[in-house]
Amino acid sequence: MKADAFDAGRVVVRLEFTDQPPHKALWWFVNQNGGCELCLEDPGYEIDLYLSCTLPDMIRIVRGDLRLATALEDGRLEAHGDGQTRRRLRRWLNLSPLAAIPPQRTG
Repeated sequence: MKADAFDAGRVVVRLEFTDQPPHKALWWFVNQNGGCELCLEDPGYEIDLYLSCTLPDMIRIVRGDLRLATALEDGRLEAHGDGQTRRRLRRWLNLSPLAAIPPQRTG
């Protein structure tokens, strides 16, 4: 994750893996002071961006097998937050330029 993708100040992202058991489903990322801290319990801050998807879909997005734009358009990844924060999602995920290249394999 690339903490400086957002403006100065604290930005909190809550990620829910919809296919995981409750004790593994929720993750919080606190972005501030140039760093990104992963929290396994609610840190108690206001959430700026809510993300929701399955774990396999997030892996596909990060690997580039599922384009971020496609995942959002198809509802495989839900992103709720203000427009500016949502627009910075790709940069925050720190996707490789290779993630923009369509996969050559099928299935």
